[in-house]
Amino acid sequence: MAPISVRLLGRFAAVIDGDAPSELRIASRKGRALLAYLAMHPDRRASREHLAALFWGDQTDERARHSLRQCLVSLRRDLVKAAPGVLVMDASTVGLQTNDLRIDAVEFSSLADSPEASDVERAAVLYRGEFLSELSLGEPFDTWVRRTRGHLDDVAARVLETCVALADARFDGKQALSAAERLIAFDAFREDWQRIALRVYARYRGREFALAHADACVAVLKSELGVDPEPATQMLIDDIRTGAISVDSAAIPTSSPDGTAGATLQVGWPPTDRLGALAASTIHARKSGVLAAFLPGSGDHAIPRSLSVLFLCAIAYWRWSSLFRGFRHGWMHRMRPRRRRTGRCLAAA
Repeated sequence: MAPISVRLLGRFAAVIDGDAPSELRIASRKGRALLAYLAMHPDRRASREHLAALFWGDQTDERARHSLRQCLVSLRRDLVKAAPGVLVMDASTVGLQTNDLRIDAVEFSSLADSPEASDVERAAVLYRGEFLSELSLGEPFDTWVRRTRGHLDDVAARVLETCVALADARFDGKQALSAAERLIAFDAFREDWQRIALRVYARYRGREFALAHADACVAVLKSELGVDPEPATQMLIDDIRTGAISVDSAAIPTSSPDGTAGATLQVGWPPTDRLGALAASTIHARKSGVLAAFLPGSGDHAIPRSLSVLFLCAIAYWRWSSLFRGFRHGWMHRMRPRRRRTGRCLAAA
């Protein structure tokens, strides 16, 4: 049997390893979910009763067991040509044969716990995205996905913090910047992570770049959360402004054509909708072409620092003008005269 890689970080995929890797097509969405669940379950096996309740809990016991049997038949049919022995079953349990099976999430967790720096950096490469990013079935499976995803995200954040430190220690600006931008993508409002990014920006992209990023972060904290930056953040910004952070001049990009050092509005990207106002403002700015709040990994794009101030003013104007228009419309609507038509009270056109 050819080795099989089950990819759970990011989009689900089962891949036949080799000189020319090819993806296995698993037709059933519940078949993919079942394979993912078994891959993450202790000993890579679970009881039929447990699986039936997890995936078909809204059905009677007999019907749930029947649905599980049908799903297993379909899954085995999809696997039979490339990996006929990977799915092992008996009367009471279903499991995976792990001899020729690689599971990226399991390998990632193992490497993340390694004391070797090279292993931690390999873990960062393996983390291609959040756990089962495109797979949802409803409860209770989705609860398990969210719990597992949260745990792996925490591990990934710890890995990326370590990678920033390792790359910075060997003056590898490119890797340090990449890891820092991936880190703040988990949560743009974590100030401890933003401080890591600010130090890296100051060292490898220059004072002006770092200060523009700091200005954007402070503005977002005030507008979205109504708070000032933590004392540690403000102290770091002051250190950057006074030049207390050592700079790798060889790594700093050359000045832009107008003579201003490159800077960007890099505030990361919230992974959930709990900060929808920020996302909406960012999307509006992207569409209008005023300025882009770049996604992680696009740090080569740069803008003059003065434009970040213009961008924040544009967002403020857009939001307040929208609020005023809504208030004005509601006030005028209430003041309009009303008259009866066909026995109903309708608002005047």
